[in-house]
Amino acid sequence: MPKQTDKTEEERIREIKEKHIEYVNTRLTPVTREKFLQKLKETANVSLSADLVGISRVRAYQVRKKDKAFAEAWDEAIEIGIDNLEHEARRRAMHGTSKPVFYKGEVCGHIQEYSDKLMEVLLAAHRPGKYNRSLTDLPPGSKIVIAIETPDGTESAKPINVTPKQIEEEEVAITD
Repeated sequence: MPKQTDKTEEERIREIKEKHIEYVNTRLTPVTREKFLQKLKETANVSLSADLVGISRVRAYQVRKKDKAFAEAWDEAIEIGIDNLEHEARRRAMHGTSKPVFYKGEVCGHIQEYSDKLMEVLLAAHRPGKYNRSLTDLPPGSKIVIAIETPDGTESAKPINVTPKQIEEEEVAITD
């Protein structure tokens, strides 16, 4: 038999909605705004920053929409946060991270581990012409072929009359 509670289901739902509305409508005082922007600089993550200072993400976006100065500070904080992420990626790619080596459950030393993937991403970002391969890198005269698989499992390939550049620049929509 279900346990009897003092509140009806409707009362519990109303209480949850009221708490949510209160959370969403939390006033962003100047101190809260500064704390939020500081967390945004540290994390480059709106949801996490909002949670860390006790406001809702929705409320933060509402205030951003209405307050131009806050929106500009927000954008700057995101840039700083992304710069911090890039700095950390570069550090891990170039200097690595120290990882413990275990023997019989005990740490017996450390190895320096580097991230080749982070290095690839950084090179592609900063020298895209050299490290970021794309369709436009195909030799002249290359043909693009679309492989088609039908619901019954049969496959076919059809050449299409477009250039790799048109596809990259999204000038072509490929549909059935």
